[in-house]
Amino acid sequence: MVKEVGAEIERLDLEFSDAMTEAECERFSCNGSTFYLSSRLYASPIAGQKEAMFAALKSNGFGEIVAETVNANTLASFVKEQRELNNDEYLRSIESEEEQNYSFIDGNKNNVKKKNGRVSCEPAN
Repeated sequence: MVKEVGAEIERLDLEFSDAMTEAECERFSCNGSTFYLSSRLYASPIAGQKEAMFAALKSNGFGEIVAETVNANTLASFVKEQRELNNDEYLRSIESEEEQNYSFIDGNKNNVKKKNGRVSCEPAN
């Protein structure tokens, strides 16, 4: 039943859009609701061609729109996996290059000034 209703809504949407286009009507109101014609362009690289698209954009002067990113959930999963696989040794080696102790990834600020002879470790913001 739900599929049929969805298909009917899609059919009516197309019918109204076609009628509005033909009548050169940008919008209309019915029972307190206003309906607008709008179009949206969705663009994405062809499957398997993402790097080629990036290269083409860069070589044609549009490199500023290309951004290297890492998904936060993917990164968290990677760190968790590395901790489990390497018994925290890999992450400790990363932290030891950056700080005096091994709590860089655990959310504590390190290398802060000592208060009363003690190192202050505050939770990261």
